[in-house]
Amino acid sequence: MGSILEETKKKLDAAQDRVFTLATAILAISITFRGVLVGEHPQGLWLLGVSWAAFAIAVVSYFASFVVESRILVDVGFDVRAPLSRAQQVMIGLPMGIQWASFAAGVMFLTVFALLNMR
Repeated sequence: MGSILEETKKKLDAAQDRVFTLATAILAISITFRGVLVGEHPQGLWLLGVSWAAFAIAVVSYFASFVVESRILVDVGFDVRAPLSRAQQVMIGLPMGIQWASFAAGVMFLTVFALLNMR
């Protein structure tokens, strides 16, 4: 049985994977069906663009988190039990925070756009 920290890391990784999947899916679906979303005379079209940018940032930050974690793993000599410095902890948490914040912003802007353009 794993420690509480290991279980928490697994849950955070799973949540991060789900946010990546949702952001990618929402981005792909909203771009594919933009004609239906936009209509003839859309209001606040910039909201749709901002939501796409936010979802794209969420996707990019997902990959950035793997790059950062890989780099830190190299720095500690592949010792997964090595203590991390405060700077390394921040570097690991930053891409995840950006991913969550940009995903939330994307959802918010897309929802506002949809509400403005309901028929």
